[in-house]
Amino acid sequence: MLLRISLILSVPFTIFACASAGLRAPRPDVPATLCPDEPGGATAQECALRRNAYIAKSIGSTVRVQLISYTPRDGMGGGLGTGVVIDERGTVLTAYHVVKDAEFVLVIPRQAQIGDDSQLRMVDLPPIPMVVTKASPEKDVALLVAKHDVGVIAPPMGLGRGYVPSVGERLWHFGQTTVGARGPITDLSVATLGFTGLVAAQMKSAEGDSGGPVVAPDGTLVGTVIANNESKGLTYFRPIDDSLNALGLGEAASDR
Repeated sequence: MLLRISLILSVPFTIFACASAGLRAPRPDVPATLCPDEPGGATAQECALRRNAYIAKSIGSTVRVQLISYTPRDGMGGGLGTGVVIDERGTVLTAYHVVKDAEFVLVIPRQAQIGDDSQLRMVDLPPIPMVVTKASPEKDVALLVAKHDVGVIAPPMGLGRGYVPSVGERLWHFGQTTVGARGPITDLSVATLGFTGLVAAQMKSAEGDSGGPVVAPDGTLVGTVIANNESKGLTYFRPIDDSLNALGLGEAASDR
């Protein structure tokens, strides 16, 4: 049977749109680690509050990456990917294949708001022009910074330095399209699409999720989404230390 394994940058669009607001996010599963055993236990409401706070914080560090291009034949076009803010300067980590052919890159921060009905809704903030400053095509990761000083664009996600994946460990990922997907690691060493050293997890992902963060239950960044196998429901990610080392950061980007 032919398996569909692909990078998950979204398909081109004809013209970029302004950020949308008030989008209701899908309701994800509640991770057991957000409802640990405690004296007296945790109620369903307490568990839901923890889950929503976890998701809102993770989404707040996640950004949409919008690519702009122009050709006389096709006019305005581009694509969409995902990134995550990793320091107070607003540096964004994403997948290299998301931005490699872009003439112009916009990063759109997001916020998750919890309504009176306890439902999460995503709101896009004004877009910020950015440029690629470092990239590793071999590892398929890249860094973006703002063209001009715009201050803090979003709270950075803490870096899970020293993270060692293990089979069965349940993680989350957040993307342009997918919100709050969660599942266990199934394979610690995957080679696909010319990339090696990827980790596979049983998490759904979709077009536009490339470059998005893979997040541990404690809220730290442990990986970057690179590709997926749609027919098997697998998402492939690169562990965070591998990504940062490939970009020459080492310990330079301190945990926050």
